Amino acid sequence: MKHLLHNHATAPLRLDFPPSWPVGITSVTLGIYSEQGDVLRAPAATTLPAATTTTVARVAGDETLTLAAVTVTAGSILRVSGQGARAEDVTVDSITGLVVTLSRPLRYDHPTASVVEARHVTATQATTAAAWVVGDRLQLVWQPNTTTPAHTEIVELRSRAFALAGLRSTYQALYPDEYRLIEDRWDTIESQSALRVSMTIAAGGRSVNALKDQRALEPVMLGEIRKAALTGASQWQDRAEPHAKDLAQLWERFLSAPNWYDQNEDDTKASSEVADQVWRPGYRRNW
Repeated sequence: MKHLLHNHATAPLRLDFPPSWPVGITSVTLGIYSEQGDVLRAPAATTLPAATTTTVARVAGDETLTLAAVTVTAGSILRVSGQGARAEDVTVDSITGLVVTLSRPLRYDHPTASVVEARHVTATQATTAAAWVVGDRLQLVWQPNTTTPAHTEIVELRSRAFALAGLRSTYQALYPDEYRLIEDRWDTIESQSALRVSMTIAAGGRSVNALKDQRALEPVMLGEIRKAALTGASQWQDRAEPHAKDLAQLWERFLSAPNWYDQNEDDTKASSEVADQVWRPGYRRNW
């Protein structure tokens, strides 16, 4: 689950637009509400990078865009559209001056003066007042200025979040041939694996962000990533079934251990914060 930093004067927030959101969005407001519907932030403006245009025509297969102005950073998604041309979303790999290098080649031709719009907004929020309670789940409502329906997501208020340093290099060392196959897709596979882990933990009424010994989940995370890698590789289907059994055992060992989830982040272990086999979710149904 995504999180919002607790007890922070300028906690950062970001929304990458849903693909269905149209072009021409010029503003987005953000409202934040408790699960009970209490208003924690009345709908207020967010920051949307200014739209720009291309200054050089590009054809399908090109991997760069030359822009009149650059208002985004590497990793941002841009929607490129021009008169008579098909719109497409591209991801910024790097930026040099006004030249943006893309993470993949363009699929369509785009003439000079094609409109280029950023597909994200950012905001900050103070979470220091008493109304912002650590561990609470909040509703974020992002509303564009068009007739497009709002996008709503649930986040958890936490001062720390689930993150495992060095996971990529560890996976590369353990499974070098498999890593080469997913190297370009690593970020997506890792984030989706983290989501699977988070949802499995949440099924037992716990938050992965509250886990004190997050390193204990490293074998499971590596296993979830490997499962995704093997699922997408037909040449390694013979590895997939044995790995599924190994992953189930990794989950069994983790969920059977007395893991401490510091729900209120007071660094004091309460008996109610120690998970055991009683709350294990039915993860076997996923195999």
